[in-house]
Amino acid sequence: MEWAHLAQAQVLKTLDTVVLKTKDTQTGADCIVKLYRLQKKNLWAQIPDIGAYLNWVNAHFPDMRLQVPIYQPLHPIDYGTIKQTESDERWMVVYPWVKGHTPKKITPKLCYHIGQKMAQLHLAAQQFESILPLTQINHQLLADILVLVKQSDLFRQMPTEIKDGFEATMGQLASFVQWVGYEKQQYGLIHSDLHFGNWLRNGNRLTPIDFDETAYGHYLTDIAVVCNEIEFGVPLPNYTETEESLLKGYQNICKLPKNWVEMLPVFKKIGLSLYLNWIFLPNNYSILAGFGKQKFAANIILKIAK
Repeated sequence: MEWAHLAQAQVLKTLDTVVLKTKDTQTGADCIVKLYRLQKKNLWAQIPDIGAYLNWVNAHFPDMRLQVPIYQPLHPIDYGTIKQTESDERWMVVYPWVKGHTPKKITPKLCYHIGQKMAQLHLAAQQFESILPLTQINHQLLADILVLVKQSDLFRQMPTEIKDGFEATMGQLASFVQWVGYEKQQYGLIHSDLHFGNWLRNGNRLTPIDFDETAYGHYLTDIAVVCNEIEFGVPLPNYTETEESLLKGYQNICKLPKNWVEMLPVFKKIGLSLYLNWIFLPNNYSILAGFGKQKFAANIILKIAK
C-alpha cells in the first residue's frame, strides 16, 4: 500500500508516536495510521510479532475482536507531507478503525467489565505457545529503569531522602519479581499499558486497543496498571469500591490466587515504574519538556520512594 491510497481525515495524537484517522481510498475503509520515529525502531520493529499474536487471539477467541495491523510496517514516509510541517521521517503502520469512544467516567461498573475483559485476554495469552522477541518485565528491566531515572536531571535535583528511598525500593522490586518467578501460569504476554485511554466502548462492547507495548510480564502487572489509573482518576472514598469492582470482574472469569491479591500493592509500584520507563526512555525527546510530564514523573518517583 502506498501513502497515495490514504486520505487524511483527522490527527488523533502527536507525541512520541503520531496517530491519524484516515481512509483507504481504494476500499473506502476507515483506518488508523501510526507513525513511529525511525530512531524508535524498538517499537515498530516488533509490530509484526505482536500482530501475529493478536491474529491468533482473534482466531481462537473471536469474541475478543482485537485491533490487528492490516499491513506489515511500510516504508518510511515524510511526516512533513502529512501535516505540511518540517520534514520528520517516520515509519508507517496501518490498522483498521475500531468504532467506539474512550469512557468519559471511571465507574465501578466500567471497571468490572474491564476486569472481565482483561481476564479473558490473559486466559488467551496462556494458550499462546510461540515465544516472541518482546520486552520482558523482569528484574533486569527494573534495574534498567533505575539507571534511566538516576541519569535524569529531574532525579538529580530531588531531595536526598527521596532519591535514596526510590533507589532502595526499585532494588527491592527487582528482587521481588525475581523471587516471584517467571512460571507460565503467572507470567506471559500482557498488554502492559491498559490505561483508560486504551479502552473503547461501543454499546455493550468494550475493546482494548494499542498493543504496541505488549510484553512478557506477571499478569498482575496489567491489573496493577489499571488500579493505578483508578487511583489517579477516582477520588476517595470511591477508589476502594472501584478497585474492588475491577478485581470482582476479573475473578468472575479467572479466579485469582489469594497470594496474588496480597502482592497487588507491590505490583502497583512495578506498574508505576513502567510509566518512568516510557518517560525517560532514550529518544523520547520532548516528553519531559511538556505535557505536564515533569510533575507527573516527580509524583511517580515520590510514590515509589514511599
